[in-house]
Amino acid sequence: MPSPTLVIGKSTVPAGTARRLRAQLTAVPGTDLMWNPEFLREGFAVQDTLAPERLVYGVAAPGTPAADAQVEMLDAVYV
Repeated sequence: MPSPTLVIGKSTVPAGTARRLRAQLTAVPGTDLMWNPEFLREGFAVQDTLAPERLVYGVAAPGTPAADAQVEMLDAVYV
């Protein structure tokens, strides 16, 4: 069984982008999509990237064990 792979969308994109990307990723076993939009203040982009004030995640099924595992994986990136 392949290791779980999490694809992270990191910016503001046109409406429907995440839906289209998720549809493409369903063909890849063990792969899922999560969204983490950037909230960067003008003049503080580097500081906000290295030490974000808040983290906002978009998951397909919040509160499920799968979503909790995805959040845990992405949290590990920021720690």
